[in-house]
Amino acid sequence: RARCASNEVNDIREIRIGYDGIVIASTKDAPRFSLSKRDLYLALAREVPSPDEPDRLVANPYRSWRQLNPKLPDMPIRVLGPPPTSGTRDIFAERLLEDACIETASLRALRQKDPTGFRQHCHALREDGAFVNAGENDARLVRKLINDSGTLGIFGYNFLDRNRYRLRAASIDGIEPRFKLIESGIYPLSRPLYLYVKPRHSSLVKGLDDFIDTVTSAEASGPEGYLLDQGLIPLPGSERATPALPADAAQIRPAAD
Repeated sequence: RARCASNEVNDIREIRIGYDGIVIASTKDAPRFSLSKRDLYLALAREVPSPDEPDRLVANPYRSWRQLNPKLPDMPIRVLGPPPTSGTRDIFAERLLEDACIETASLRALRQKDPTGFRQHCHALREDGAFVNAGENDARLVRKLINDSGTLGIFGYNFLDRNRYRLRAASIDGIEPRFKLIESGIYPLSRPLYLYVKPRHSSLVKGLDDFIDTVTSAEASGPEGYLLDQGLIPLPGSERATPALPADAAQIRPAAD
């Protein structure tokens, strides 16, 4: 928002068009994973609470999944995921890693005293090979994953949906990434999808209104819309409305700071 303002872009509208989920998945010939947020934090964070002194942070000592949780497979920790510039990485860190961080008393205190420092700590991932930055191309990440049954990947639900005959998602805190559970927000890594537009461009950019009308139409993003084939999870009927610019529909609002 601040960057937009510095470029004299002040009036921005947010249009919610549907939902997506972030999954942690592996090939179907790998062992099943039932992970908690805490498991993923202990597996991937650069620094974690010491096993002997929980309020003291140490360089991540865990090499296998079973080492951090005896109920997990005895496999080396190796996870392919998005880079720091990715929105998927942001959601993963905010919805999962931060939630696990606050289970540690010293990190709860840090959040109160220094929110920026808390975020920096909780968002910092390992650089010792346990987490591998696989780029922002989910399709390429999935191809790498299929060729390595000992690895897990972090990517969008739509790529899981397209590759269900080869991939299987881990549950998170006992919840699997299913269509209805993502739509309802019950799945921990569900996220809304938005378009961002400048209303004053309605009269300046040819076809902008038509584009928004098309994307938000029932034919495109409704319960039977063609965008579902691309992985979109549609808005519930109570959230759908017909947008226009300037907008007064329920799902179009000024973008948050």
